[in-house]
Amino acid sequence: MKLELTQTQKQVITLQMQQSLKILQMSTLDLEQYIQNEVLENPLLEIEMPQEEEDPGEARLKKLEWLESMDHSNTYQYDYFSQEDSREPSLLEKGAHVSLTDVLLQQLPGFRLSSAMELLVRRIIENLDENGYLTCSKEQLAHFLKVTLQKLEEALTILHRMDPAGVGAEDLRECLLIQARRMESPHPLLFELIEHHLDTLAKNHLDKLAQDLGATIEEVKKARAQLLSLNPKPGNGYSAYNAVPYIRPDLFVVHFEGRFEIIYNDYFQPKITLNAFYRNIVNGGDKEATAYIRERLQKAEQLIASIQQRKATMMNCSGAIVRRQTRFFQEGPGHLVPMTLADVAKDLGIHPSTVSRAIHGKYLQCQWGTYRLGDFFSRHVSKKLENTSQDMAITHLQRIIEKENPKKPFSDQQLAEQLAKLGIHISRRTVTKYRELAGIPSAAGRKRY
Repeated sequence: MKLELTQTQKQVITLQMQQSLKILQMSTLDLEQYIQNEVLENPLLEIEMPQEEEDPGEARLKKLEWLESMDHSNTYQYDYFSQEDSREPSLLEKGAHVSLTDVLLQQLPGFRLSSAMELLVRRIIENLDENGYLTCSKEQLAHFLKVTLQKLEEALTILHRMDPAGVGAEDLRECLLIQARRMESPHPLLFELIEHHLDTLAKNHLDKLAQDLGATIEEVKKARAQLLSLNPKPGNGYSAYNAVPYIRPDLFVVHFEGRFEIIYNDYFQPKITLNAFYRNIVNGGDKEATAYIRERLQKAEQLIASIQQRKATMMNCSGAIVRRQTRFFQEGPGHLVPMTLADVAKDLGIHPSTVSRAIHGKYLQCQWGTYRLGDFFSRHVSKKLENTSQDMAITHLQRIIEKENPKKPFSDQQLAEQLAKLGIHISRRTVTKYRELAGIPSAAGRKRY
């Protein structure tokens, strides 16, 4: 048996560091909830919650006052010495949206239904998804609602007469057929296209369709034009009860002449303060009470420090992003340069995992719209093209396709050759990947007859 002494290094993460990392990764909504929970457990913490619902004019005035009262810790300035005119983005305002369910329920009284039938139609409406489709088969829905299939069909017939046209369908074909039946002068081939040839039509094989239908290509094109005027998602444009929550940007990037300014958005964040009464007990005579208050005071101060550290890290990371992606913020989408988490981490002298936590679930608003911070990271297309990002390659691809002859669209190999002329040398397989990422159909799907 031999005893040896060995020296090793081990990194120990304290509870405060764990809390700091946890808070850094939180989204704004998660942080608000976390703060509220901490206040319930710690009597030394007090918060002032922002008012969500208030007069629009008063809210706008408060926002202006908030912007004017900004201290330097809430802003990050980056000068790039441009001679362009100054521009300011408009802040997103929360709009009032009407749900599809509300729109349909408001139409019910006009049908003068029996109370039993009205209740059944109401139940069906409540089982539509955000696009206006049934969430299950008619047989399953009839079983769930404890009615006969015939009774369900009667209720669906009423629903199919409502606006927007096409709601209450079981699938795309039925949705389009409902709308086609309500057209004043449907083309003779329209119903045949919907019922039997949607797949062929999606591939844009008009010559094959004309042959199968015994019609001319011109007749098929006219029927297709009518079909394209129908809405495959009639519920689109309406909000739903389970809609995605309104996104509040965590940061604003304002474009002034010669510089960008980053503003940290803490307008809606709960304002945290320490309770003065309990804080004074620290110097009191009761040892047990004093020990408890000191413990809570330490935790409160750690929470406030962690929130301030989160803010500082987010501001530093967004500053590094703006510096590296200046061209995007000047010229807009399609001008991202290759950038990785490691690049930003190297700029700031921190670990890439810290950058990952800082951008997780965070949003930035600039003059081009609202983006996730993660959207600004784009890989280079290849090792040979380190200065060309996927974003740039896709933008050039879209521009080439916009200018192509629609009657003889480029194949993916020809697109690769066109990109090579611009100095972007990528394979046909990569072109196919980028084309699909951009939602662009293949050459056959883009062909115009």
